[in-house]
Formats: sequence, structure tokens, C-alpha cells
Amino acid sequence: MKMWKGIALALGAASLLVGATAAVAANAHRRGDFQQRFTSHVNRMLDKINATPEQRQQINQITTDALAQLQKQRQEHANDRGYWMHALTADESDVKALNAKADEHAAAMASTAKTIIIPAVQKVHDILTPAQRKQLADMVQNHAAMQGGFGGPEQ
Repeated sequence: MKMWKGIALALGAASLLVGATAAVAANAHRRGDFQQRFTSHVNRMLDKINATPEQRQQINQITTDALAQLQKQRQEHANDRGYWMHALTADESDVKALNAKADEHAAAMASTAKTIIIPAVQKVHDILTPAQRKQLADMVQNHAAMQGGFGGPEQ
């Protein structure tokens, strides 16, 4: 049972990071700098779990590093928009090529999770106390329940 709780906590922390990243990224162009908004969100969470100044500094550095890596990848993959637009407007559609591109995209997402997100989550895990991780998991679960997502009413 402890293993499942650990997995649930890791998934909750990952979903918090990924969900926050996605939510902030979706609205970054409308409301200003993505990194600033994400960092503000992280700092609000750190306030709620009473993070020490040392924890705050370490976690903010992890956040900055991860966001820089994600931004670099985003720039590298910017050409994909042109590919999909070309596929949409082409006279004929090549389903095999589209499937291959989708597989390539899925592999890139898995690589991002393995090389950027998971190491960041692990570092944050090691910095926080068990009580702080429990508070964070409770906040994620409560937020997801309101949104109907991870740990929500239907789960």
C-alpha cells in the first residue's frame, strides 16, 4: 500500500508541475512572461507548505533550470507547427506520415518527462519534508477534485 501512496504522490507532484506548466503556457501569450507566472505559482505553493528560505532557493533554482530546458525544447520543436499546417492543407493526406509524426511527438514528450520533469520532481521530493510532501499532495488532490481530474470525484 505504501508503494501505491508513493506512486500517487509522485503522480500528483508531476501532475501539479505538468498541469501548472500547461495552464500557464496556454495563457502566457495573453498575460505576460511564462517563467514569471510559473515561478509565482511555485512560490505561492511554497508559501502554503511553509518552505524554508533554503528550500525556497533550491526549488526556485530547479524551476528556473527546468523552465530553461523546456523553453529550449520548445524552440527546437517550433517547426512542427508548419508540418501540421502543411499536412492539413495538402491536396492528399499521408496517414502513415502523420502517424509517424505523432509517434515522434509522443517519444519527444516521453523524453522530456524522463530528462526534465522527473528529475525535477525527484529533486523537489528530496528537498521537501514528508509533512510538506503530504500538504502538497493534499493541495494537488483537492485542486484536481475541483477540476474533475487526478484524484477527482470519478476516480
